[in-house]
Amino acid sequence: MRKPLISRLFPLLFAGLLLVGCQARPYKPGPPLNASAFMQVVETLTAPEMQGRDAGSGGIGLARDFIVGRFKSLGLEPAFMIDGEPSFTQPLAVRTGKNAEGKVIEAPVQNVGALLPGSGNLKDQVVVIGGHYDHIGYGHYGSRAKEHKGELHPGADDNASGTAGVLLLARHFALQHHNDGKPRRTLFFTGFAAEERGLIGSRYMVRNPGQWAFDAKQVSGMINLDMIGRLRGDDLYIFTDATGEQWRGWTEEANEDVGLNLKWDVRAPGGSDHSMFISIGVPAVFFNTWLHDDYHTPRDTADKINGEGGTAVLQVVAGLAERAVTEPERITFVPPKPRPPRPYLGVMLGDAEAGVLMQDLLADGPLDEAGAKNGDVLLSIGGKPMSSPGDVRAFLAKAKAGTEVKVQVKRGDETLDLTVLLGVRR
Repeated sequence: MRKPLISRLFPLLFAGLLLVGCQARPYKPGPPLNASAFMQVVETLTAPEMQGRDAGSGGIGLARDFIVGRFKSLGLEPAFMIDGEPSFTQPLAVRTGKNAEGKVIEAPVQNVGALLPGSGNLKDQVVVIGGHYDHIGYGHYGSRAKEHKGELHPGADDNASGTAGVLLLARHFALQHHNDGKPRRTLFFTGFAAEERGLIGSRYMVRNPGQWAFDAKQVSGMINLDMIGRLRGDDLYIFTDATGEQWRGWTEEANEDVGLNLKWDVRAPGGSDHSMFISIGVPAVFFNTWLHDDYHTPRDTADKINGEGGTAVLQVVAGLAERAVTEPERITFVPPKPRPPRPYLGVMLGDAEAGVLMQDLLADGPLDEAGAKNGDVLLSIGGKPMSSPGDVRAFLAKAKAGTEVKVQVKRGDETLDLTVLLGVRR
């Protein structure tokens, strides 16, 4: 009989052993950045007992304990102060739906974080290295494969790979680079909860700096790792480097001995946790190996992860982070250019058998003003069929804010045609 994961992980959490599958095998550290260690983390976080690491599941708690166990094994310090006590976790609540009586269901989740103290005259400044550790569970929320809703969505690339990166970099710096007597900034290694629910964990973190175990004004830069496990053709995609004057030059120098094909994108995309740090004036850079057809489906499995490629990405990031923690000057923040007005509908979207479920309509929002109701199913916008929340987002990405569109919805057995004035969001 297969043992519960907590039983199989107990030696790792408290004695440094990693358990993968049904058999225990010793965790052999080896060099801090290596493909075997990368894959061990990915395999652990995608095990069935992790339940896809969705908010509200027992599996996300196991993932949290696994990460905290690694932080403790490295001798790192708690990153948070909760109720006056040091803590490796920062608790928050996430709305996961409504019950039969219509009452909101909230699930407790935790951000995780640990500090590697700096030294010399730079020790009070902080560089953040993070990535979200949650995923979408069994696909009831956020799946791109509606026919497989209810099946495990392991989230190997998204974002067990980024979490592996955070943990391997924590070990890399703890064992090798903070023992040389140089002035160094403190490193804050963190895993965000509920990114898949709308960047909830990172948003909560930056809005509650009083819970950080350091001065929030001293954060000099943030590095985000999200989906770094599918390196193809040596293409490494880097976003938002323009928010820090030094990011690009330092990354290019770090890549000289690695030789990846750096693909720069000067846009400032949201969609991951770095955007929350940019919003409070912290220069942040985002590493990614690009989307694929398995994204947000049950097919995002550990066997498809490129461990050697993930290690190569981490070698570049480690070189960049080394500069970020040792250069005398702080990274210079460059505010992103204002986004053009974006259209919105004012609704939370969910899956339906045919069309897209509309729920939690914004009061006085565009759809509410047009006569839509919670529980309606969106069938088409502007004559284009809508079969998933992704279809709606794709339409809005090309639409113009402030224009009228024809929207067809289904309410019970009735089909209604509505005229919606797209809202304007900046």
